[in-house]
Amino acid sequence: YYERMWRAALDLSPDAVTITSYNEWGEGTQIEPSRTHVAADGTSYLDYTPQEPQLYLRLTKKWARRAASNCQDRRQDYTREEL
Repeated sequence: YYERMWRAALDLSPDAVTITSYNEWGEGTQIEPSRTHVAADGTSYLDYTPQEPQLYLRLTKKWARRAASNCQDRRQDYTREEL
């Protein structure tokens, strides 16, 4: 889902991309590292298994670099058009 949304955003050739995350695990908006944890009351908090704990940080870095490159290319196009 996360990568699909990035692709959809970049397919629109945006001038910028904003990432909004409140690290709400219940809503699926987290991009923080994960680790398995069991609270004192027995509530289990899962990690990204079988993926690594840094999954969403790694994906965010990958897609943010692509977005930055895409936006930079568009800025260069604007500059060429203005000449």
